Amino acid sequence: MLVALVTGAAGVGAAPVSDHAAPDVIAELVGQLGAGDYAVREIAAARLVELGGPAADALLTAAETSTDLEVALRARWLVEAMPATLGAADDAPAAAVLVDRFQAGDASERARSLLRLLRLDDDAGIAPLARIARLDRSMSLSRLAARLLVREWLPDDPFWPSVRRHVAAGVGTSGRPAARFLRALVAFSEAPADDRTRHVAEAQAALALVEGSAAVAEESDTESTDPDEEDAADAVAALDITGNSDAVRDMRRCLCAMQVQAGLRDEALVQAARLFGMRDAAASRGAGRDAAIAEDLVWLTERGLPEAVHLLERRWPGLEIDEP
Repeated sequence: MLVALVTGAAGVGAAPVSDHAAPDVIAELVGQLGAGDYAVREIAAARLVELGGPAADALLTAAETSTDLEVALRARWLVEAMPATLGAADDAPAAAVLVDRFQAGDASERARSLLRLLRLDDDAGIAPLARIARLDRSMSLSRLAARLLVREWLPDDPFWPSVRRHVAAGVGTSGRPAARFLRALVAFSEAPADDRTRHVAEAQAALALVEGSAAVAEESDTESTDPDEEDAADAVAALDITGNSDAVRDMRRCLCAMQVQAGLRDEALVQAARLFGMRDAAASRGAGRDAAIAEDLVWLTERGLPEAVHLLERRWPGLEIDEP
């Protein structure tokens, strides 16, 4: 309905828009989606529709991060009405097939396609996977793509430099929170040891946006028009891809490892405490929660933060868990 209205408005008062509109022009149009003047809102929407794909990055970013609920809602409606272009001319044939399956399949098939992209030979699926994290309309599946890539990073992994090159190509300059986190991780892994702190800060800011955008979506109290969004999380859980369905947890683990690598141990302990807190909030008290906390403690110890065990002693004095 909105797209039909704004298309009509374009014929009345909107000047033609270049297919290569500058990012600042697009950002201004997105901001005008929350204008008090109805005509300004509708003309801005019409121009964004006319731009199509080039406006998708900004609209997806606004849909997930704008503190103006009107802007977030209108951006979401507009971008979901636009066709998503997830393939690229230089994709390997096997990757192109999987991207097509991803776009055509139901939620379960889409999740499986992401896994297959991750494991293609010669890292042929990494750039498409990062592109999906950047441009897919489903926030759940976009973040699944990002999580799969985040989990590929290990400090001093000799295979990561090849992976990160493709990740950087796929996410581009997107401001979408998951894409920002991936870009910060790539920059961190490329930086010399004495220049990593700023990239840790970028990753931390991106993680805060990932957490905040979920709250924005909940506050909107509006279901996505993407029919796959409702069951995307269920499909991810059914595939048992990571043992949990929370992108924030994987990104927080990654951030913690980055902080350890950068020598920011106190900051890493803060994230470890939040990681344990997430387990406590999500799991019922008892064996399920304790096993999850033990898993996190083992992970943190393997990444060089064994002192995280003392956080458990302070938070749950009666908790019995063997130190790894």
